[in-house]
Amino acid sequence: MTNDDLPLAIGLSQSVGWPHTANDWSVALQVGRGTVATDGDEVVGVMLWWPQGPKHATLGLAIVPEAHQRRGIGRLLIDETLRQADDRAVSLCGTADGLRLYERVGFVAHGLVHQFQGVVSPSAKGEIDSSLTDAVDLDDLVQLDTAVDGRNRNDLLRAIHADAEVLGLEQDGVLVGWAMCRPFGRGHVIGPVVARSVTDAAQLAEPFLRRHAGSFVRLDTPSDSGLSKLLASHGLEQVGEVVAMTRGPSPSPTGLARHFALASQAFG
Repeated sequence: MTNDDLPLAIGLSQSVGWPHTANDWSVALQVGRGTVATDGDEVVGVMLWWPQGPKHATLGLAIVPEAHQRRGIGRLLIDETLRQADDRAVSLCGTADGLRLYERVGFVAHGLVHQFQGVVSPSAKGEIDSSLTDAVDLDDLVQLDTAVDGRNRNDLLRAIHADAEVLGLEQDGVLVGWAMCRPFGRGHVIGPVVARSVTDAAQLAEPFLRRHAGSFVRLDTPSDSGLSKLLASHGLEQVGEVVAMTRGPSPSPTGLARHFALASQAFG
């Protein structure tokens, strides 16, 4: 897949009702690699993946239009993607339609991801807590993210950071949590959110919800994030659920912090 394929990929995503903008697709391809399936001059499928160091990767933005399903195109795309990923363990968020295919090629379910979205309820703006800062060193941010489970998301985080608002949580001058909020789809997405506890995660996410009151916001959270009450209190509803799956060894949590919200279902 090259930049020349982006208009066709955007058209495919629009045909299946996805909200991804041209910029969303451009960033995804900038930091990832993709494969396009064609039948003559017609694009009949696309799939992308993102390296996260030498041992891990994520897979996403997989589309085969309904008119071309049940022709083995999805299997061709995933076989090629896994070949490109080499020996990396690959993680993805699987929809119900794709679960059987993913299971056939060795993916194993290990959790659920909940999609929350909606127009944020109006609320008092409030002041940013004194322990939060918007002067976050990008190198420190990447270092803490890598410390969560060993995945190297340096390229991804630097790419999405360019358009993002960032908040960090410090303790004794050390960064112990951070969150991003950036334009995505119909409005904004809050994520990643990296923190030690649900209390810290909520402290990081809430200022973005207040800032974007009256606007459309989305978060993708692990089902055990503990953020559902906070999100509901700001008017966001759970509108979907996908299955977190991995082929190969899963990233190993260190306990230093964890991801309370994903960058996206595709990026992880």
